[in-house]
Amino acid sequence: MTPEVLLEVFRISWAKETAKKKREKRLLEGGIPAEKIRGDDDDDEEEEEENGDSDSEEMNITDEALIASNAVMNSFLREVVHRAAAAAEEDGDSSVTGVHLERILPQLLLDFTS
Repeated sequence: MTPEVLLEVFRISWAKETAKKKREKRLLEGGIPAEKIRGDDDDDEEEEEENGDSDSEEMNITDEALIASNAVMNSFLREVVHRAAAAAEEDGDSSVTGVHLERILPQLLLDFTS
């Protein structure tokens, strides 16, 4: 994964989280019609343009933070591949499947949180 790809992942995540917070705020204020309260993120950009409710909040991330995040993500992905391959090998399989990923992910996530 390149830093550029990771930055785009961050931007998408940031946009979705911002849209979710706006939707919750409007819901609390009583400004969302009942048909709009369904949890879809797809209509948020169109809705903001229609309402003129553009948000000036922009994600700022330094180059150093992006490089560090990219290093962590690459380390995590390498470990996923390594553990899934080991699980497949234990099962006598020549390829990694979703079953192998399901088996290794709980412990992997626990290991990365500590």
